[in-house]
Amino acid sequence: MEQKVVNETFPIAGTSLGVKLIGDVAKASKSNAPVLLFLHEALGSIPQWKSFPKELSEAVSLPAVIYERQGFGSSASRDQMPAKDYLEKEAWEVLPAVLAYFNLSKVILVGHSDGGSIALLFASRFPDRVAGIITEAAHVFVETETLEGIQEVVEVYEEKIKPKLQRYHGDKTDAVFEAWFQTWLSPTFADWNIEQYLPNIVSDALIIQGANDRYGTIKQMDAITNSLEGMTEAYWIPDCGHTPHAEFPELVLEKMSEFINQLKLQHTKDRLQ
Repeated sequence: MEQKVVNETFPIAGTSLGVKLIGDVAKASKSNAPVLLFLHEALGSIPQWKSFPKELSEAVSLPAVIYERQGFGSSASRDQMPAKDYLEKEAWEVLPAVLAYFNLSKVILVGHSDGGSIALLFASRFPDRVAGIITEAAHVFVETETLEGIQEVVEVYEEKIKPKLQRYHGDKTDAVFEAWFQTWLSPTFADWNIEQYLPNIVSDALIIQGANDRYGTIKQMDAITNSLEGMTEAYWIPDCGHTPHAEFPELVLEKMSEFINQLKLQHTKDRLQ
């Protein structure tokens, strides 16, 4: 049976956020069943996930929600530059509002890069709302390698990066890019670190990292996996960069599906049938 897919903007957290709903999210909320919730990267949007969320949703028989943070894609523009604690605010203020709007009692968070950091932060403060966590290329502190990778992209932005991003962010493109690199390259951001929150996370977690990620090293993965209280699996992918689900989609889909199916969800899945 083909899953219903809805793309709309919704009035959430005092702004307008672009959201994609895959499958019967309303039915899941009524039965208190878990929903996959996808959190995009620092330059991301809903379309940049491509078909991966739908494929994972179908593979594990759970509906999914993907939303765009303010300033990205089809969401409303930002009215100011992000502050140093922009990831904490997204995790602790906006994401709870997304769950409340769709009446979601439990989520399995799938976060990429910034989205992975947001997933960890949310799980550290709202453990009862999280059935599982999957991160790809999450960062929990600032590394020299991250800053060097960002600087390299800044130098080729106009020629190579901007034309691609404009397909997803339109007239917000420059603002999206400037907010990213100016925040991360600011001297005031150099000591950003969320490791102190990680021991509060009790959910089972799958932590994915590409060996050739230009924005982070194995130190990020080690910091996360050594601090979480739940059952944690580290998945290191050789010859892989910053976006594992795009570079090795079949491999990552299989690994994520295996992880989700091992969570204690069967009784809630049955209510979705």
